[in-house]
Amino acid sequence: MNRALRALLLSLSLGYLLAYAFIALSRIAYPYELEWLEGGAVDHVGRILSGQKLYVSPSLDFIPYLYTPLYFYLSAAVAGLTGLGFWPLRLVSFLASVGVFFLVYAWVKRETGDRFWGLTATGFFAASFRASGSWFDLARVDSLFLFWLLLGMFVLRFGTSRRAVFWAAAIFTLSFLTKQLTLAIVIPSLLYIFLHRRAEFLSFILTLIAGIGLTTLVLNIWHQGWYVYYIFDLQARQPIVPSRFISFWIFDFMKPLGLAGLAALYYLFDRFKSAKGDFWFYFTMAVGFIGGVWYSRLHSGNFENVLMPMHALLAILLGLSLHRLLAQLKPSLGHKQALTYTFLALAAGQLILLGYNPFKRIPTAGDKLAGEQFIATMKELKGEVWVPYHAWLPTLAGKHSQAHLMSIQDVIRDKNDPVGIALTAQIEETLREGRYSAILLDDDPAASRHNRGADFLLAYLETYYERERPIFADEQYFWPVAGRYTRPQYVFFPKNSTLK
Repeated sequence: MNRALRALLLSLSLGYLLAYAFIALSRIAYPYELEWLEGGAVDHVGRILSGQKLYVSPSLDFIPYLYTPLYFYLSAAVAGLTGLGFWPLRLVSFLASVGVFFLVYAWVKRETGDRFWGLTATGFFAASFRASGSWFDLARVDSLFLFWLLLGMFVLRFGTSRRAVFWAAAIFTLSFLTKQLTLAIVIPSLLYIFLHRRAEFLSFILTLIAGIGLTTLVLNIWHQGWYVYYIFDLQARQPIVPSRFISFWIFDFMKPLGLAGLAALYYLFDRFKSAKGDFWFYFTMAVGFIGGVWYSRLHSGNFENVLMPMHALLAILLGLSLHRLLAQLKPSLGHKQALTYTFLALAAGQLILLGYNPFKRIPTAGDKLAGEQFIATMKELKGEVWVPYHAWLPTLAGKHSQAHLMSIQDVIRDKNDPVGIALTAQIEETLREGRYSAILLDDDPAASRHNRGADFLLAYLETYYERERPIFADEQYFWPVAGRYTRPQYVFFPKNSTLK
C-alpha cells in the first residue's frame, strides 16, 4: 500500500507537469490573445523595439500597464531576434515557469535529501496551474516575477556566505523591476535577517534600497516623472474590494488548498519547536508570500494570477511537511503504517482536488479561424479603428494600436486627477470628431450600464456613435482561455457615417 500510494503521488505529479508542458507548447504560437491583456503587453514590446519610451503622458494612442519594465525589455530582446508577436513574450514566461519548477524541486530536495518529495512539491505547483488562472505561460509579467522572487529566497535560505545576502537583495531588485508586489512580499523577511543574520542585515537593507531606489530615480528622470506616476501613484489608487477580505480565505485558500495549508501549519509548528532559525525563515516567508498575495487580491481588477507566489510557497511547505511527518513516525508506534497511508492519501487527495481539463486551456481550430475572420473584418473597415479591449489586434489588420481599456480605466478612475480629467476630455473630443471610422466593442453599453468598461464610453457612444452590427455569427469561438471572459462583439460607426 505504501508503495502504491507513493506511485500514485508520483504519477499525479508527473501528470500535471506533462499536462502543463502540453498546454504551453500547444498554444505558444497561437496568433491571437489567450488572455485579454496579452495584446497590450505586445504593444509595450513594440514600443521598445521602435525606440519609444514606455512611461509617457497618457493618451488614446498608448498608456502603459502599471508594471515595472523588466519583463517587457527582456521580451523585447527576444522579439528583436524572432520578430514581434505573442510567442516571444510567451517564450520568456514559459522559460521562467520552468525555472520556478526547478527551484521548487531543488529547494525541497535540498531540505529533505529526497527527490521524491522534490517531485511531489513540483507536481503540486504544476497542479495549481488552473487555480492560478492558467497563467504560467501567458504574455504577462507573473512567471518572470515569481522566478526572480523565488530565486532570491532560495539564495537567502541556502547561501552561507555574507555575499549571499547581497545577491539575494540584488535578485529581489530584479523581481521588483518585474512587478512591484515584490516589496510587500519581501519586507517580512527582514525580521528573519535581523534575528538570525544580523551581521548581514545592513548589507541587505542597503543593497535593496540602492537597487530599488536608484533604478526608480533613474527611470523616473528618464521618463520625466511619469514612471513614478504609473508605478506608485496609480497603483496606490487601486480601490479595495471589501468582500475579498473574507472571500480570499474561503475561495482562494481554504477551498482549493486547505490540505496544503494544514500541512504548512504543521511544518511551521514543528520548526518552532525544534529549529528556531528555520521557523523564522519560513514563518516570515509565509507571512510575505500569503500576506502580500492577500493584499494584492484585495484590490479591484486583480485576477487569480496574483495567487502564484502563495501556490509556490505551499508547494514547498507541502513537500517539507510530508517528509517531516513520515520521518517522525517511529517504528514503535502501533499505528505508524495506517498514519503513513493516511498522510500519503491526503497528499494525493490535495493534488486530485486541483484537477482540470487541459484541453479547455488550448484554443481550437475554430478559435483561430474566427480570429482570422475578425482580422479580415477590420481590414474591410476604412480608416483607423479602435478595439478598446484588445488594442493591439488592429496592427494585424495593418492599422495602428491604441490604448487598452484597462489602462484608460486606471488613469480616469480618480475623478479629481488632472491627468485623468485631461484624458477624459481627449476621449470625448476624439469621438466627437469621429477620428475612428469604427469602434469594435466587447459590450453593448446600452445593455450593459453596470459594466466597468462601458461606464466612461456610454455617454460618448450614445452621442456620437451607434451600433450597427454584431461581429461574430457564432457564439462558440474566439473567447480567451484565461482571464476575463470577453471578446469583440459589436461594431459601432459614427452617426451619419457613410462607411456602414
